[in-house]
Amino acid sequence: IRFKWGVLWDWPVYRDGPEFAATFGHVLKFNPQLIRLGKAAHAKMAAFARGQGTADGTFLGAHLRTENDALGFWPHYETQAKAYLDRARSRGYRTAYLATGNATEAARFARRAEAELGMRVVGKQDLLQGDELDELNALTWDQQALVDLVVLLACDFFVGPMPSSFSTYGTLKRHLKRDGLYYRPY
Repeated sequence: IRFKWGVLWDWPVYRDGPEFAATFGHVLKFNPQLIRLGKAAHAKMAAFARGQGTADGTFLGAHLRTENDALGFWPHYETQAKAYLDRARSRGYRTAYLATGNATEAARFARRAEAELGMRVVGKQDLLQGDELDELNALTWDQQALVDLVVLLACDFFVGPMPSSFSTYGTLKRHLKRDGLYYRPY
């Protein structure tokens, strides 16, 4: 695949070969605290999904990228929300985990999902409690995003905007986890 735009694709990684291009993001390891909080949020999300009637605890994972620093040519809220809800509808999801740094748009999306689909939408702030929530709140915004990434890597189905390096990296990681490179294990 040769991407023509986006932060990750300004350098022609397609010449680096599939092993390097697909695994370069593994060079730096995540702080164990972030992984632990992400796994805790995932477990609570799966339990939440089961509580909403999904026997196997599966849920839609969504990355809504509408923060102020998003570039003007990126998909706006309405485009992303419609696409995500259409996909949720077609796949029959009753719950979704939402990763975003925009609390206003998160609340707007959650209300719309509930009204249109009867789908409940939550995020890490809704799931974690007590000491775990205190730990989360003590993290910087980018560390909190890595907690989201851990959850999104484990969700049943993921949606996000292509121009976002966060969404693209998550998609590549999910591909490696599910399909691998056929000659290099995840």
